[in-house]
Amino acid sequence: MQAVNQTKVQMPQVLAVNYSLEVIKDTAVDSEMDVFDSRRGVYEFAMNYGFNREKAMYLKTAITELATNIVFHSHGGNLTVYSIVSQCSFEKECNRVSGILVVAVDRGPGISDVNLACKDGYSSKNSLGFGLPSVMRLMDDFEIDSNAYCTKVMATLWKN
Repeated sequence: MQAVNQTKVQMPQVLAVNYSLEVIKDTAVDSEMDVFDSRRGVYEFAMNYGFNREKAMYLKTAITELATNIVFHSHGGNLTVYSIVSQCSFEKECNRVSGILVVAVDRGPGISDVNLACKDGYSSKNSLGFGLPSVMRLMDDFEIDSNAYCTKVMATLWKN
């Protein structure tokens, strides 16, 4: 799978200077079928760009959890997967995929207690309550912001 276009998004602080983002996959998430569509091809992309199987599976699992949360806890949303491309410097890895950023944004109603929602075993829908905590463990960087209108999760997996 190739990156389809370059785009600008508000990048996490760590990415602001030395990296650019390219969209790998952008999926509207409104139903359970969209969960499968959101992760389709991303594992293969990660493997093709040098991620080991374990990290590629972490990525696929995190995307599944985030898309499932959009379906069951909100009024729909969007999940976008970006390749993080290193910019030219003195490094050998110039203009190479260094990581993958997943951005999940829903259309509300938001999470009333983000800290509680990020703890193992907490669920507002009588599930196991391991979704967000699992994403936090599987991915290298994790940010969440929620208000009454939307929740935005940004999770990054680095190749090395």
